[in-house]
Amino acid sequence: MCAVAAVVAFVLPATSSQAVSGGDNALGDTRVVALIVRQNPRMPRCSAVVIKPKVVVTAAHCVAAENGKANALEFTPAQLAVSKPGVSINTDAITTRARVLQVIMPSGYVNSWNPAVGDMSAQQDDIAFIILDRAISNLSFPIANIDEIAQLKALQKPITHLGYGLQSANMLDGSPHSLRLIANTKGASRYGIYNHASEVNTLSTHDTATESLCAGDSGGPWFATIDGVEKLVAISTGGDGCLDTPSGASGILGTAISPYLDLLAKITKR
Repeated sequence: MCAVAAVVAFVLPATSSQAVSGGDNALGDTRVVALIVRQNPRMPRCSAVVIKPKVVVTAAHCVAAENGKANALEFTPAQLAVSKPGVSINTDAITTRARVLQVIMPSGYVNSWNPAVGDMSAQQDDIAFIILDRAISNLSFPIANIDEIAQLKALQKPITHLGYGLQSANMLDGSPHSLRLIANTKGASRYGIYNHASEVNTLSTHDTATESLCAGDSGGPWFATIDGVEKLVAISTGGDGCLDTPSGASGILGTAISPYLDLLAKITKR
């Protein structure tokens, strides 16, 4: 499985020729949805996860204007839609998709990417809450808090990633896929002083020799078992590319969800 959005959000750029096979088909898995630009209805823009019947979470860079700041959008909400959980977007009924009414981003989000001058702010507060015109799922998932996220890092626990990204070079099958990677002890600080995202609000996982994330899975959810309970932990926001190193030393960065829930509560009661 490959993943992370069509918008550049990687610490190092990736090319489609670097995409690799890996992971499992997750068709029917209710833990993931696709974010779609309505003018291109059979192509996933990004991935996302439902946290309330009419609210999904994705990466802010999936909807933000290039080199923009919070609430500067590349698309109007009316141009976006969200699929039912776990469907094939090649065959689902487009009428069952929810339309987007509102996009909410943290004020600290900056979509800036200029590694030549040490500016890698694309992952800074890289999260967006999307308000829908209808409920697409009645499921909800417990969300890991900051202490639990620190525990995942310290113990290097396995984390399940889901998303609608590439499965091999230049190949999308319209279905979600999943893979299991191991948590790194660090989040954004893993990438040094050039990544400006909060260490506390981020975590990362290791690629393996056969599995990685690349184009299409930004915003896809991360799940982990904590004290015997499966919890929603984060969403994918960036990475080193599709297996940049044969040893699997590259990895994926995620933005934790729990630190931003107060923002959602302030703006909407949905």
